[in-house]
Amino acid sequence: MKKIIKELSKKYGKKYSEYNTERNRIEDKIEERNKQIKRLEKKRERLNCPYWTDILLRPILEEVAKETKELIWDFMGENKNLIPMGLRSAVSVFGDNDKGKTIAMLVFTPNNLSEGKINYDLEHLPYDNTIAGMNGIGTKQKEVESIKELVIAVRNHIKEEFPC
Repeated sequence: MKKIIKELSKKYGKKYSEYNTERNRIEDKIEERNKQIKRLEKKRERLNCPYWTDILLRPILEEVAKETKELIWDFMGENKNLIPMGLRSAVSVFGDNDKGKTIAMLVFTPNNLSEGKINYDLEHLPYDNTIAGMNGIGTKQKEVESIKELVIAVRNHIKEEFPC
């Protein structure tokens, strides 16, 4: 009888030792992975999402400004940030004449930023006193496809708003 107990004890001891060895190996892997996760989380925190206003919109606007030299655009110059606002993340830019009077406006909103697409407003209607109205929800828009179309939109806006 003692032999059976001794064999069972030995068998259990071996299994328990194997269990501890495997458990410790797994714990070490978990610790390794946790360190890796922490490093990756820190790396993710340091990532800077590209701003569509700087990388996509500003170069487009600079080209529009080259074609509309009669206007002084508010986005030109140092420290002139293009800041998305409202529910549509709309960015409005204004062009002044040489007397400082605003005579042109363009409003841009993101369309599909993962593909680098943005829209511009086709109309500038007075808004109603609703949240949607104040944010331009329902405004007719078009995807930006060329600088020429934006220049035409600016010139049309000047003619419609300031025909003289």
